[in-house]
Amino acid sequence: MNPYIQSLRLRTLPLSVAGIILGSGLAYTSGSFSWMICVLAVLTALCLQILSNLSNELGDAQKGTDTDQHGREAYGLQAGTITTRQMKRMIWLFVVLSVLSGGALIFCAFGSLLAVQSLVFYGLGLLAVIGAVTYTLGKHSYGYMGLGDFGVFLFFGLLSTMGAYYLQTQTLTWEVFWCGVAIGLPCVGVLNLNNIRDMHNDRQHGKRTFASLLGPVGARVYHSLLLVGCLAIFACFGHYWALIILVPWAWHLYYLYTHSEKLDAHMPLLMFTTLIVSVLTLAACNRPSKMEQYKAEKHVQDSVRLEEQVRSLAYYESELERLMPVADSLIALFRYEKNEKYQDHGHYVVTGKKGERILVRDDGQDILVYQNGKRIGSIDDPKYEQAQHLQIVISDIKELEKRITKTSLEVQKYQKRLQKN
Repeated sequence: MNPYIQSLRLRTLPLSVAGIILGSGLAYTSGSFSWMICVLAVLTALCLQILSNLSNELGDAQKGTDTDQHGREAYGLQAGTITTRQMKRMIWLFVVLSVLSGGALIFCAFGSLLAVQSLVFYGLGLLAVIGAVTYTLGKHSYGYMGLGDFGVFLFFGLLSTMGAYYLQTQTLTWEVFWCGVAIGLPCVGVLNLNNIRDMHNDRQHGKRTFASLLGPVGARVYHSLLLVGCLAIFACFGHYWALIILVPWAWHLYYLYTHSEKLDAHMPLLMFTTLIVSVLTLAACNRPSKMEQYKAEKHVQDSVRLEEQVRSLAYYESELERLMPVADSLIALFRYEKNEKYQDHGHYVVTGKKGERILVRDDGQDILVYQNGKRIGSIDDPKYEQAQHLQIVISDIKELEKRITKTSLEVQKYQKRLQKN
């Protein structure tokens, strides 16, 4: 079992979760956080990192790049303790684990596997799996074309941080973007340190890395800019606690400029300090108090209710505008009169074909039919049907007027609340 564990390269795993921790921590300070989403995001990142490690080992072995293990540890495939077939099985295993973990993460974040956001993250997950496998594996591996630095920056920095934040909050900010850029720079630095160490061997086997293109001096200057750039970005956004890591990084750079061998010993230092930077960055972030959260939630609720009431008011007013011409056209067929029995209500009166007086009260409550001064029931007359139609229209208009008055008061109430807050 030890050869398999060796090939997992456990010491690289803290680096893979630095962006996840940073993005999730920023989400926590914004008041939106789920432990389940955070844990699933970490598990998915770990599976992808292990997948990348296994594919990298197989790809380098097939191309003969890692035959010379001078200055570093020989992993299972190069040491002969794991066969190529066994390595391929492990790769497929972690492809499946990555897909399962990623699917659970997407469902937990969006509540559906078919939501628009879910489909977007399917694409990002597929891109991450392909990126992990094809770094050195395959005929067109991008790690051999000098694009490894870009791949690490994209997956370990931007996508890791921004993805973790979006899964928690379903929003993005410029600060989250720049924090993703910042944490991605030392992640690239880890790869660059690895490439500086292997520069001579990589050139012999045709592996083009950014470090080999820059040369020993240029690669070290590039490495310095990566680390300094990281701290500078964090400082610009007020995350001054991250500057504590300046001391070990200064010692790391001094060692890098004064030594050309035993660089492998500094790999864990850089990886763990990158993880620490992501944690220190969050130290200056203040999570809103419960009262502030309550006020913020109340503000959002009031805003939503205001929008709903405004939409309802607009609908009622449009319905009223639609009904008024209908009422006017029907009223034109009647004559308006006051009735002594109902002093508080007028009537729209029309005469039926047999001399019946058909009355519609202007509050739309009922229809009164009189013949020879006596109250009678409904009659079979087109005028009575018109009266029924008019009664319904008047009743609807009265109801709409009540709703408009009530909704207008609600709109004013929520407007005052929002202005007060």
